[in-house]
Amino acid sequence: MHDPFEFQKRDVEKPVQRKMFALPPRLSKILINLTQCTSGKTFLDPFCGVGTILQEALLSKAKVVGLDINGWCVNAAKRNLDWIAREYSLEDADYTVVQGDVREMAPKIHGNIDCIATEPDLGPALRELPTEEYAQEIITHLMPLSKAS
Repeated sequence: MHDPFEFQKRDVEKPVQRKMFALPPRLSKILINLTQCTSGKTFLDPFCGVGTILQEALLSKAKVVGLDINGWCVNAAKRNLDWIAREYSLEDADYTVVQGDVREMAPKIHGNIDCIATEPDLGPALRELPTEEYAQEIITHLMPLSKAS
């Protein structure tokens, strides 16, 4: 059942916001549906940010694992997951969020992962066309994330 007011609640009432970078809950739910992640499965978001995709996976009764390189985001995701578990009375909520680099995540993630969805680092928000030099810096920063190890 689709309830737009519930999506709005999860978007604007969660404790920690990152409006410019966070995906909306509705799009996050679509990603979860596409992964077919349900109860009994383990879901991973390796660029979890403030945890919007993780929240929707938790509501699908999946075990949730988040990873982010930014410590502030890790703490924000934990706060948001704590909130969603309380708000929706998810007594069996199983979630972990750890700080780490996606390129070195294997030692940080324990157990099997059944489902994955994410919005990776897309680079800085730009208000105007970057200089050629700055564009090259952005490419250099993002390139390692697109190469398989």
